Amino acid sequence: MSTIKKIAVLGGGSFGTVLANIAASNGYDVSLWVRDSDQALRINSEGANAIYHPELQLSSNIEASENLESVIKNANIILIATPSLIFENIVKRISPMIEGGAHIISCTKGIKSDPFRSYSGC
Repeated sequence: MSTIKKIAVLGGGSFGTVLANIAASNGYDVSLWVRDSDQALRINSEGANAIYHPELQLSSNIEASENLESVIKNANIILIATPSLIFENIVKRISPMIEGGAHIISCTKGIKSDPFRSYSGC
Protein backbone atom coordinates (compact mmCIF):
# COMPACT_ATOMS: atom_id res chain seq x y z
CA MET A 1 0.00 0.00 0.00
CA SER A 2 1.26 3.45 -0.87
CA THR A 3 2.33 5.81 1.92
CA ILE A 4 1.59 8.84 -0.25
CA LYS A 5 -1.41 10.63 1.19
CA LYS A 6 -1.26 14.04 -0.46
CA ILE A 7 0.39 15.55 -3.50
CA ALA A 8 0.83 19.31 -3.83
CA VAL A 9 1.16 20.81 -7.30
CA LEU A 10 2.48 24.36 -7.40
CA GLY A 11 1.37 26.09 -10.57
CA GLY A 12 -2.11 26.15 -12.06
CA GLY A 13 -1.07 26.63 -15.66
CA SER A 14 -1.36 24.06 -18.43
CA PHE A 15 1.29 21.65 -17.17
CA GLY A 16 0.45 21.95 -13.47
CA THR A 17 -3.24 21.37 -14.17
CA VAL A 18 -2.52 18.21 -16.15
CA LEU A 19 -0.07 16.90 -13.53
CA ALA A 20 -2.63 17.52 -10.79
CA ASN A 21 -5.34 15.75 -12.76
CA ILE A 22 -3.17 12.71 -13.49
CA ALA A 23 -2.25 12.34 -9.81
CA ALA A 24 -5.86 12.88 -8.68
CA SER A 25 -7.20 10.44 -11.29
CA ASN A 26 -4.87 7.84 -9.78
CA GLY A 27 -6.58 8.22 -6.43
CA TYR A 28 -4.34 10.72 -4.66
CA ASP A 29 -5.61 13.77 -2.82
CA VAL A 30 -4.15 16.73 -4.68
CA SER A 31 -3.84 20.36 -3.69
CA LEU A 32 -3.25 22.73 -6.60
CA TRP A 33 -1.66 26.11 -5.88
CA VAL A 34 -2.73 28.98 -8.11
CA ARG A 35 -1.83 32.64 -7.62
CA ASP A 36 -5.36 33.98 -8.03
CA SER A 37 -8.18 33.33 -5.53
CA ASP A 38 -10.80 33.74 -8.28
CA GLN A 39 -9.09 31.07 -10.35
CA ALA A 40 -9.03 28.72 -7.34
CA LEU A 41 -12.72 29.34 -6.71
CA ARG A 42 -13.60 28.66 -10.35
CA ILE A 43 -11.55 25.45 -10.44
CA ASN A 44 -13.20 24.19 -7.26
CA SER A 45 -16.76 25.11 -8.27
CA GLU A 46 -16.60 24.23 -11.99
CA GLY A 47 -14.24 21.24 -11.86
CA ALA A 48 -12.21 22.71 -14.71
CA ASN A 49 -9.39 25.18 -15.26
CA ALA A 50 -11.22 27.41 -17.74
CA ILE A 51 -8.15 29.54 -18.41
CA TYR A 52 -5.76 26.78 -19.50
CA HIS A 53 -7.83 23.62 -20.11
CA PRO A 54 -11.54 24.42 -20.38
CA GLU A 55 -12.20 21.08 -22.11
CA LEU A 56 -10.58 18.99 -19.34
CA GLN A 57 -12.93 17.78 -16.60
CA LEU A 58 -10.81 17.68 -13.44
CA SER A 59 -10.92 14.92 -10.87
CA SER A 60 -12.90 15.61 -7.72
CA ASN A 61 -9.73 14.74 -5.76
CA ILE A 62 -8.26 18.17 -6.65
CA GLU A 63 -8.66 21.16 -4.41
CA ALA A 64 -7.27 24.45 -5.68
CA SER A 65 -6.13 27.27 -3.41
CA GLU A 66 -4.13 30.48 -3.56
CA ASN A 67 -2.84 29.78 -0.03
CA LEU A 68 0.61 28.29 -0.55
CA GLU A 69 1.00 27.13 3.05
CA SER A 70 -2.27 25.19 3.08
CA VAL A 71 -1.44 23.55 -0.26
CA ILE A 72 1.96 22.38 1.04
CA LYS A 73 0.71 21.25 4.46
CA ASN A 74 0.90 17.44 4.91
CA ALA A 75 2.08 16.92 1.32
CA ASN A 76 4.27 13.87 0.78
CA ILE A 77 5.19 14.96 -2.76
CA ILE A 78 5.49 18.54 -3.99
CA LEU A 79 5.57 19.08 -7.75
CA ILE A 80 6.80 22.53 -8.74
CA ALA A 81 5.31 23.41 -12.13
CA THR A 82 5.64 27.18 -11.97
CA PRO A 83 7.13 29.38 -14.67
CA SER A 84 10.92 29.17 -14.64
CA LEU A 85 11.27 32.88 -13.84
CA ILE A 86 9.71 32.42 -10.39
CA PHE A 87 11.05 28.94 -9.58
CA GLU A 88 13.78 30.06 -7.17
CA ASN A 89 11.43 32.46 -5.41
CA ILE A 90 8.91 29.64 -4.89
CA VAL A 91 11.57 27.30 -3.51
CA LYS A 92 12.66 29.98 -1.02
CA ARG A 93 9.05 30.60 0.01
CA ILE A 94 8.18 26.96 0.59
CA SER A 95 11.43 25.88 2.27
CA PRO A 96 10.28 26.71 5.82
CA MET A 97 6.87 25.10 5.17
CA ILE A 98 8.10 21.70 4.02
CA GLU A 99 7.53 18.89 6.45
CA GLY A 100 10.18 16.22 6.97
CA GLY A 101 10.23 13.44 4.43
CA ALA A 102 8.44 15.34 1.67
CA HIS A 103 9.82 14.83 -1.80
CA ILE A 104 10.19 17.91 -4.01
CA ILE A 105 10.21 17.46 -7.76
CA SER A 106 10.94 20.25 -10.20
CA CYS A 107 8.68 20.11 -13.25
CA THR A 108 9.84 23.54 -14.36
CA LYS A 109 11.78 23.93 -17.56
CA GLY A 110 13.93 26.85 -18.48
CA ILE A 111 17.37 28.40 -18.40
CA LYS A 112 18.43 31.23 -16.16
CA SER A 113 20.62 33.70 -18.01
CA ASP A 114 22.63 35.14 -15.10
CA PRO A 115 24.38 32.98 -14.18
CA PHE A 116 23.74 30.71 -17.15
CA ARG A 117 22.34 27.49 -15.67
CA SER A 118 19.24 25.38 -15.54
CA TYR A 119 16.57 25.81 -12.92
CA SER A 120 16.62 22.17 -11.92
CA GLY A 121 19.24 22.51 -9.17
CA CYS A 122 17.52 23.67 -5.98
